[in-house]
Amino acid sequence: MTRSGRCRFFLYIVLVLLAFALIPEARGEGVVIRTPAPRTQPPATPSPPPVIHETDAPARTPLPEPTPAPTDTPLPKRTPAPADTQTAPPVIHEVDVGTRTPRPTPNITVAATPTPIPIPPPLIVNRVRYPDRWTDFALDRGAGILEVIFPPQRDCDAILLRGGGKTLLIDCASHEFDITLVNTLKYLGVKRIDQVLISHPHHDHIEGFPRLCEAFEIGELWVSFPEDYNEHMASLLAWAEYYGVPVKQYGDGDLFTVGKATLEAIIRCPEDYSCNDRSAQMMLRYGERTMLFTADIETAGMDWLTQTCAPGELRAEILKYPHHGKAKLTDAFFEAVDPLFAVVTQRERGWSGQNYLRTLHLPWVNTRAYGIRLSTDGERWLVEHVYPVGDPRGE
Repeated sequence: MTRSGRCRFFLYIVLVLLAFALIPEARGEGVVIRTPAPRTQPPATPSPPPVIHETDAPARTPLPEPTPAPTDTPLPKRTPAPADTQTAPPVIHEVDVGTRTPRPTPNITVAATPTPIPIPPPLIVNRVRYPDRWTDFALDRGAGILEVIFPPQRDCDAILLRGGGKTLLIDCASHEFDITLVNTLKYLGVKRIDQVLISHPHHDHIEGFPRLCEAFEIGELWVSFPEDYNEHMASLLAWAEYYGVPVKQYGDGDLFTVGKATLEAIIRCPEDYSCNDRSAQMMLRYGERTMLFTADIETAGMDWLTQTCAPGELRAEILKYPHHGKAKLTDAFFEAVDPLFAVVTQRERGWSGQNYLRTLHLPWVNTRAYGIRLSTDGERWLVEHVYPVGDPRGE
């Protein structure tokens, strides 16, 4: 046998042995032919797992079937609560607990809505700055009303006090505002001025006197300076003589009455002080209310008064600001007066006194186009315009 023939014979023997080893029939097993899955396209749906038939497995004892629930007593069905209403609380029936004595119904008293306590108006009702507040406030007319009226004016003084059928005028304004003064007094219904008091002889306090004498009956003229003090004093006395008005002298501590109110003169500065510093201070008292008229006093006069006046002698709720608001007060004078409110005989824009009041946060008004009227019943002050706002007579 050739070499190639031996190789073919050996290969044949190997194939025969492999065939016997791979054919399961030789070992009594079933033949399983597996067909490889095609590789061109995956199946559309996953194939179910193969079913394995356990033909030769031993028989298993079947599990006992669960005993069904008795069908003769159905379970109660729950009635669902309406979706749009709240579920009512469950009703508890007390069965076999015996008869109970009902509890007495408690006597519940519903408290009434508390009546709001009205807030009392302030001591000084300021309708100049706050016209829409305290609109229902009114003074007690039965107690008698005292009025302190500042006609429209600037850089001058003229102040009317009226009460109990009596009129008193402190100073007479300047020539620039004498017609305004007369028109305001006529507007208020004044026909007679019982007393005219001059705080000091300067033109812005006396020049309106002759115009007053022409328009009204003047009862008396009161002065606190000598007749020959200056040319303004000489002119004033000449006018009084011309119109037939009696002239009288007043000094420190003298009292004047306006109805039930009293007006006390405070004149303390020595004769060598300036005319402004020597100007008469007037303390008004009516019931529990007070007001201090300071004319044109300046720094030297303030210092002298705070050193010579008794504690509390200068204290007042309302201050007629000195010298038309041209300068600030001294600290000692402000503390001695301790005001709650101030009136400045000046316009809105002018002088440093009003800026000083702003730094103190002290309420104040000035005698602008419509003037200022302060009224009191002895309990509270009411601050208003003399003329209604917008009345051209106040310009």
